[in-house]
Amino acid sequence: MPESGINIVAWNVAGWAGTARSIIRQYGDLSVWLDRHCIDVLCIQEAKVFAETLTKDRTLCVEGWDSFWACPSKGERAVAGVATFSRCGLTIGADPTPFGADVHEGRCLVTDHGHVVILNVYVPNPGEQFKRLPSTMDFLHRLRDKMRDYRKAGRSVVLV
Repeated sequence: MPESGINIVAWNVAGWAGTARSIIRQYGDLSVWLDRHCIDVLCIQEAKVFAETLTKDRTLCVEGWDSFWACPSKGERAVAGVATFSRCGLTIGADPTPFGADVHEGRCLVTDHGHVVILNVYVPNPGEQFKRLPSTMDFLHRLRDKMRDYRKAGRSVVLV
């Protein structure tokens, strides 16, 4: 990690494919854009990318960068999905299912950067007339508990 710290950017892209195409059109390459903005870690939400797409789309891999993805399953609506891009060597590990496989939908990705843990989340909307409020609250309670566990272990936590 650089001595001056790391620059973390969080962005709800409302679909990574279109966002990446726009960046490439303007800058020629994603890495040029990331460098231009001095980004060390880019956390995106609402990526709308299925796991099956990860090996097919060149905008999902950037030379000199590691990328980590928490994607919705093929049977789920592609509204969620989070990803974290980090400069090579800044990430020790990643967990795309920090609350267990039963609470997934691609809504939380934890990346470990040594001195700091980043929780990249896209919180479930409680829905029309709050029909999904119980699952939203369950997600938020699990998130709170996970953050508390990291802090109890002496870790610094960043929530984006």
